[in-house]
Amino acid sequence: RRRLRAGDAYARLAEALALDPSRDEARLQRALWLLEDSLLPEAAAEAEALLAKNPQAALARWVRGVVRARSGDLAGAFNDLAAATAQRRENPFVADAALALIKELHGAAD
Repeated sequence: RRRLRAGDAYARLAEALALDPSRDEARLQRALWLLEDSLLPEAAAEAEALLAKNPQAALARWVRGVVRARSGDLAGAFNDLAAATAQRRENPFVADAALALIKELHGAAD
């Protein structure tokens, strides 16, 4: 049942983006859902599209950092997460989440 609702949600986001591809908030929402559903290549692609438009997009950096961490690219993950933490003033919640993941990854690497 959840899968059916998720499918409907993905379809509605696709419709919204088809009507207005500049809706970055819809693209970001889709990236987060894809990440939650462990669809890592797709989540990374959405994050990449957002970062191509705005390299400082903290939440897109966080999404790509999580994808990289889950895919074993710890150096790439650290780079993205560090960039997200640098956006503390504009995005304190994302910066805190990125910092927490950096600490978690450091602990796992030890």
